[in-house]
Amino acid sequence: MNHSAPIPNDLWAWVLDHLPDARTATDVSWARGDSRVWRIDTTTASAFVKISPGVRDFARETDAYAYAARALASHQAPRLIAADHHLLALLTTAQPGKIVRGLPLEEKEELRVYEDAGRLLRRWHDHSAPATADDRTAIRDAVTGQADEAAACLQATRHRLTPDEQKLARDVAHGLPHLADELPLVYRHGDYAPLH
Repeated sequence: MNHSAPIPNDLWAWVLDHLPDARTATDVSWARGDSRVWRIDTTTASAFVKISPGVRDFARETDAYAYAARALASHQAPRLIAADHHLLALLTTAQPGKIVRGLPLEEKEELRVYEDAGRLLRRWHDHSAPATADDRTAIRDAVTGQADEAAACLQATRHRLTPDEQKLARDVAHGLPHLADELPLVYRHGDYAPLH
């Protein structure tokens, strides 16, 4: 958490419209500048309210919650209670458990966490709808931009790479745009990362 920021008055009023028994709002933002999240405690449960960093993030996350409701069981993902595009606010249910990042886990426990996460991610991917032609074009354009960036990085760092490493980087950069046409298009979950 960056700091303990009070919930803005207009956001609190909006939360109360949807959770009239809300009692407290505790800042639980991540330690980065654009994270603005509060845990809302009601008389019977907890929820979370978040202000998205921008319009595009808000739209993407709203779509992701709708997708999660279709793809995952209610105990596997939070549900969107309400969203407000003027406030860029999302109000969601809480999930039981703890955030895994930073937990001291024994090897066997850590393996189980990865296996459980893999099963959830498989279910997440298996429910993706077929890609439209517009989806493919957008992905191809994005991947082409990433390939161009990789080529520029290669040029700037070539003196640090062996000829074989340079060839590998060139081949990957060249092949990336073609993968956009061949691979299945699925929703990706941006928070999946190693525990350490």
